[in-house]
Amino acid sequence: MPFLNLPKWRMYYEEYGTGPNTIVAVHGNLASSLWWKFLFPHIPDSYRSIAMDLRGCGKSTHTSSGYEILQFVDDIKTLAEKLELKQFHGTFHGGTNI
Repeated sequence: MPFLNLPKWRMYYEEYGTGPNTIVAVHGNLASSLWWKFLFPHIPDSYRSIAMDLRGCGKSTHTSSGYEILQFVDDIKTLAEKLELKQFHGTFHGGTNI
């Protein structure tokens, strides 16, 4: 089980595939990376797919603060930096893509 050990909390994520194109899947409120379990078996292994648990969700640490949208955006940015993702496609629970 991969975790990113950050200064004040641990972020859980799962990774599938190894291709040069990366998809980062982010769940909605009160959910977890489990939302994406159905999707990843259908994505070719030529893509690198990552599902993360936002702080306070799934297997990530529950923190006393940091549950604002801008903090979640910063958490996604931190994941991208730590995993050295120069570029990626994002999908969010609810059908929004970036």
